Amino acid sequence: MAKQVAQDSFTEILACLADKKSFVLEAGAGSGKTRSLIETLKHILLNSEVSLLKQNQQIVCITYTNVAKNEIIERIEDNHLVFVGTIHQFAWHIIKNYQTELVVEILEHNAKDTKKQIIDLDQKILGKKIDYSEYGRKFEEGQITHEDVIQFSSKLFEKYPKILKIVADKFPFIFVDEYQDTEERTVKMLLDYLLGTRQ
Repeated sequence: MAKQVAQDSFTEILACLADKKSFVLEAGAGSGKTRSLIETLKHILLNSEVSLLKQNQQIVCITYTNVAKNEIIERIEDNHLVFVGTIHQFAWHIIKNYQTELVVEILEHNAKDTKKQIIDLDQKILGKKIDYSEYGRKFEEGQITHEDVIQFSSKLFEKYPKILKIVADKFPFIFVDEYQDTEERTVKMLLDYLLGTRQ
């Protein structure tokens, strides 16, 4: 039964891909959603590898956990044409090159934080490279964390539409695994900003 559900879903997915339409695959546990995702990735790689390479593009597969990330990477044989990572890793992959803009966001966030405001942060952060850490925020050291990555990504996407155009050109396919476990503001960021570039 699970195999049939997966096959039916895969047929519908291929139709959506052919029509360049977005889609949501909803099914119960053990119904073959992950298998459908893997088969979809393999199908795109088989049929679009040359084009992706020529245009310096990648497929994106956003996962909920690092465990899922590692499973997908293994099942597609660590193909470099697929960026597999959590939403935080993907968002950081996009915004890490916009250092000047990130400093502005950090300073604006700090100015609004009346409880934990860092005095003279503009001087303390001067010349520091902004980096993403899973272990905690230290603005004065240029270190941001999970929550900051999503918040700052959304703000940069809103303020600088050119970033979204670059993302759309670089990543023609974006898949979100286990989207039901993704928090609302993250789904909003994906749908309102990233999907919006494809409409």
